[in-house]
Amino acid sequence: MVSSILVVDDDAAFRRLLRAVFASRGWRLYEARRISEARAELAARQIDLVIVDGLLPDGNGLDLLAEIAQSESKTRRIFVSAFRGFHDKLTHRRLVDDLRVSLVLRKPLIATELVAQIESLLQSDGGRGETGARNNQPEWAGESALATELEDLRLAYVQKLRDQLGALRKEVREAAASKERRKAAASNVRFLAHKLHGTSGTCGYPEVSANLGRIESLMAESEVEPELRTERFYETIEAVLAEAEEKLAAPTLRDGQVESGDQDRRLANGTALIVHADPQLLGQIARIGEKHLFAVRAFADEAQALAGTRNQQIDAALISTSLPDGGNPYRLAASIRSRIGCNRMGVAFIADTDDLRTRLLAVEAEADLFLVQSSDPEQYAQVIDRLMIKSRQARPKALIVEDDADFAGFLSQELTGSGIDSVHLNEPTEIFATLERERPDIVISDIIMPGISGFDLCRIVRSQLEWSEIPIVLITAGTDSTFRKAAYDAGADDYVLKPIVKEELLGRIRARLERARVCGEHRRHDSLTGLALRSTFQPVILARMADAVRRRSEIAFALLDVDHFKRVNDAYGHFCGDRVLATLGKLLKMRLRTEDAACRWGGEEIVIAYGDTPAEAAKRSLDRILDEFRSFPFQSEEGETFRASFSAGIAAFPAEGKGLSAVLEVADRRLYHAKRAGRSRILVSSSEIEENG
Repeated sequence: MVSSILVVDDDAAFRRLLRAVFASRGWRLYEARRISEARAELAARQIDLVIVDGLLPDGNGLDLLAEIAQSESKTRRIFVSAFRGFHDKLTHRRLVDDLRVSLVLRKPLIATELVAQIESLLQSDGGRGETGARNNQPEWAGESALATELEDLRLAYVQKLRDQLGALRKEVREAAASKERRKAAASNVRFLAHKLHGTSGTCGYPEVSANLGRIESLMAESEVEPELRTERFYETIEAVLAEAEEKLAAPTLRDGQVESGDQDRRLANGTALIVHADPQLLGQIARIGEKHLFAVRAFADEAQALAGTRNQQIDAALISTSLPDGGNPYRLAASIRSRIGCNRMGVAFIADTDDLRTRLLAVEAEADLFLVQSSDPEQYAQVIDRLMIKSRQARPKALIVEDDADFAGFLSQELTGSGIDSVHLNEPTEIFATLERERPDIVISDIIMPGISGFDLCRIVRSQLEWSEIPIVLITAGTDSTFRKAAYDAGADDYVLKPIVKEELLGRIRARLERARVCGEHRRHDSLTGLALRSTFQPVILARMADAVRRRSEIAFALLDVDHFKRVNDAYGHFCGDRVLATLGKLLKMRLRTEDAACRWGGEEIVIAYGDTPAEAAKRSLDRILDEFRSFPFQSEEGETFRASFSAGIAAFPAEGKGLSAVLEVADRRLYHAKRAGRSRILVSSSEIEENG
């Protein structure tokens, strides 16, 4: 028997959406716009499930649900509403306990999740009603057809939504202008905002929905305190509405799509997930993402976040510890991290207040960072940048120094399962050769080994400048204070007792790796551009130059300088100048290969070394980066848009200079002529200098 579902909602667009979804499942849909129509449908036929909106033209949806409950009907009930007033604990208890409602949902809804919830309800109903007439189809066939139909409905709905926003604006202006009709018009504004809040989000316009939800909340507050309805109050409503219209006018990227003309998406160096109930905060972080070159996926609750990020790689997540509708932030983080490609996602939890219990829950959920909600949006940008860096790091490597092959095998297996590669060394005398060959990020050593103790090994490693700061964890069966003092005196960072508790060992190793990574980033990289510091770059590049001479290969050196940088600082402020440099640094890190090296040489100058690359090939690479950089729009604090560019000179090693200073002198000469020739260009040969005069 096919399931019969009655939808009681006065929004035609919402009913049309459910019509498409339910048809794909073979369910029979009946529709009612008012309570009176719903009563007639319930009297005329057997209904398996009724979905009731909270606010209806002729009454409250709760009243209809009360009638169904009193009739002792076996009809399952789902209550939906975009209005927050229906989602307090008291109302929720009444819906579940007194009115026997199976599901209480907040609009906007995720259509596919609603289907799954309904299927679960119908299947648990003792077999009454079939869950669909599509058993002869493969699952993906129905999903694909449904996705296509939902997208068609979303696109068809946009014009109607524009018209309805216009109607809402008219009601707002009438409420503001006419004191006689103010109460009735205000009621109309709230009702229309409520309806559009739910439907626009369900139909694929969550940002517009967030603004409409804010209007609905403001109008609800003004019903309790009518004195709020001043001229300034309605100006605020109009401003929020105008922002909603702007969001609707902007191109909307669906899941998995990238619009080629969208500069911010094209330059994005990762995707950040933000889950928070405050739409204002979501909007702030989205705008911050545009400035800092990361894409933002923003959602108000756990269900939306799970559905909206399906099949997407998420590099960083900021999740509120206070999610609405009983959402669990720690479960959400674990769910997304369990997906393919997201296991290295960095996670930070945002708390309303700072208390030990919340911090402990965050730590247990393997949070990378914990912060109390801030009024400074830039703080969130710094957090996301740090999480992005972590997610892009290569898998760390541990060197296990252990003469017991079985124990080393066990340890290696546990590390591999936690995303840490490992190398086993059973002969401690080979420590330096192994360190040089494998370049590990941490050393894990037993204390008792033939020939040399773990204490001595620790001292030997610490005596070498290159390895003096590598984390070292010692493993032993000793528990007294004498051992602990000896371990720390030898230079160990930590120790783990045998028998090994797996969780403790992995936790200590991860903590040491993360601390070493963060400290190394600060020591080796420029905090503004993220590029290597000159002091870090020079020894590395000198070694590569020596290797290039041995292999008879070449390195192309580019020296580049931001054009008119002083003018940018003078006209737009040093903060904007910093953003120009930071953006260029991020762009270079994103576009250069792993075998290339770049550093902030000084001021606004940057040096790039293209490994095993002819100068002409390096120019082609840098030309593409220049095109991308000068197309990126920057914005001053006053809202003025401007663009930036750079000039560069390229020289080849060893053909045009036998040492670093000599080859950079050639590149610097070409940079000078690129500036004289009009800037925003790259010169790679002396003939180009002659041509440009």
